[in-house]
Amino acid sequence: MVGNPKWPPGDGENERRIRLGLLLCSFALFVLSVIQFALGLFVSLGYRILSH
Repeated sequence: MVGNPKWPPGDGENERRIRLGLLLCSFALFVLSVIQFALGLFVSLGYRILSH
């Protein structure tokens, strides 16, 4: 074996696409968790306001 050949060949584009997909998935999960937190806060505050 001579050196460390790049395998599979032409992986640069694919690797970038996979990395971009992972970034998008993590960003979407983060946004969803923020929205869920905001909704929970809003609902709890709304219940507290309505109960008074």
